[in-house]
This record gives sequence, structure tokens and C-alpha cells, in this order.
Amino acid sequence: MMKVLRATQPGRLELCEVEKPALKEEQVLIQVKYSMVCSSDIKLIRGEFHGLSFPVVPGHEWSGIVVEAPEKYKHLIGRKAVADILFPCLKCEQCRKGRRNLCENLLEIGISLQGGYAEYIAVDVTNVIPIPDSIPLKHACIIEPLAVVYNAIQRVGGIKPAETVAILGSGAVGLLLASLAKLMGAAKILVTDYIEERLDIAKKLGATETLNVSDSSVIDECNCGRIFNPDIVFDATGNAEGFNAALEIVKPGGKIGYVGYSAHDKASIQPSQIMLKALNIYGVLSPTETWTEAVNIIENGMIDVDKLITHEFKLEEYATLMDYMSNRKNGIIRAAFKL
Repeated sequence: MMKVLRATQPGRLELCEVEKPALKEEQVLIQVKYSMVCSSDIKLIRGEFHGLSFPVVPGHEWSGIVVEAPEKYKHLIGRKAVADILFPCLKCEQCRKGRRNLCENLLEIGISLQGGYAEYIAVDVTNVIPIPDSIPLKHACIIEPLAVVYNAIQRVGGIKPAETVAILGSGAVGLLLASLAKLMGAAKILVTDYIEERLDIAKKLGATETLNVSDSSVIDECNCGRIFNPDIVFDATGNAEGFNAALEIVKPGGKIGYVGYSAHDKASIQPSQIMLKALNIYGVLSPTETWTEAVNIIENGMIDVDKLITHEFKLEEYATLMDYMSNRKNGIIRAAFKL
């Protein structure tokens, strides 16, 4: 038996015991050690994901140790690991074009498949990503969102040393973007948010400028010249206001990477802005062939993970964790269940 935390209906979580997963021929069993909670998990639990079926065990940012495997994969037992969360069909048109994240029949850990809010998880061997022993399992939880962020930077064509970058929203994704923008040598990095504590962390991770949008609009600040107009904008807010701001402040010929998610927000934009400024807008969905880069960054200590995983809870303390995350209490950025 194992403990799982599952969403039984929108807005309702239940801690219960279920049978451990039975392994299929090409699967291994991973004992989950840490499982992070991100803002998309909160939206999923509220029922804000399109096409979601309940009950569901959330959790796509997790790490653990391989404890069971078929004979030909016994060498994996005892290895620290994370897993590619996408299970594409490899047969549809999108898969044939190499767009696994857009698979028409996609299954995904923590959404349509059991996620990491559980003591054990069964994973196809092809999706297992062994990680070096030198990476603490708590730090390994950040590999999945870091892979998403690396994908976002690849989508906009990378960040060149002379370029300026604005990041709207300083949750974990926004702070990871700031960290990587600094690593890649961006000339200036602006981070916006309405929580001053998060902006303080952004400065420590690489932001050259910050703006509390509770005090002033980023559009107004750029229009009057107090803040630079960036070459690249990453919108990590997941709301219509952020997308509108990105269109307004980005330089002509600039690029926008849209990383946030909202099931309901609709932006009211002036489409001619895109044409007159010759903008390039890129949607970013899931980690896509960027796991190796993310593992290497964590292994080499290139970002400060401890500033991002700020809180730790037992699975039984889920109500407190969800309250902290939903209401952004006590300086929380990311919280992790320790199992």
C-alpha cells in the first residue's frame, strides 16, 4: 500500500491509501522523495484545466529513487531519478513532426496519469532520467520547471549578451528565467511583480531592475522612459494583463515568450500592434528535449535552488501547504512535499 494525495473533485483533496502501482514490462517503480507544488497544480486542483477528469493525483515536479525494475533494467535500482512527464503516442501528425508536447493523444504525469503526490510512481523506462548522485533530491524537483524555462529561451532564439530582457511575474518560473538570463549574459534584466519579497529575490538571482506593479504600471514606466523597452519579454503571469503589457513594452522587432497559463482569461488586444512592430510571439508548452540542459545546470550549481524551494511539508500537511501557495503566504515561492 502507499499514501497518495488526490483531487477527488474540483477544490477537494483527499489523503488516502491505495495499492502500489503494478509494473508493466517496460516500467520501473520510483519511490518519490520530494514532490513540489506549482501554480499550475493549484489551478488543476480547482478544476481549471480543460478536459481534466477527476479523481486525479497531481504532481509533475518530483524526484525519487528507483526501487523496482524488470531484470534487464536492474542496473537502475538505487539510482536517483526524475522523469519526462510527457507520454506521446508517437503516431499522430504532431508526433511525426517532432512536436511531442502537442501530441493529439498525449498522456501526462500529474494530469492524465498518476503524479508525484504519492509515495511511489510507475514510469516507462524510456521516460526515466537518471540524475547524478551529487544532486540533492530536493534540488532535483526544480529540474522539470527549469527544463520548461530552458525551452522558453530556446523558443525565442536564445538570449544574446547585448539583448535586454523583461520578465513579467516573479514566481518560480519568472525567477528561473531571471537566473538563466543572467547566465546567458543579458545586458539588462527587468522583473515585475506585486510582491516585494519576490522582487528582492529576483535581484539576488540576476535582475538588474525590478518594478512593483502595485505602485506603477510597467507600460507607463516604459512609455515615460524610466524603464527600458526590452528586446525580449517573457510573460510568466498567466493573465491577460501581462500579455497586454508584453505587447506594449517590447521593442519593435522584438520577441515575446508566453509561459503563463490561464484557463479563463481573455486578452483584448490591438492586432495591428503585432504587424506594425513586426513582433514574434512564441507559446511555450512543457519541457521539450531540454532535460539534459536542466540537469547539467543543477549539477554544476549554476542557479541558487534554495532561494526557489522555500518551504517543505509532510504529505499530511497538505491543507497548510495549499493555503500558503494559493495565498502566497510567508514568502513562499515553491513548496515541496517531503515523502
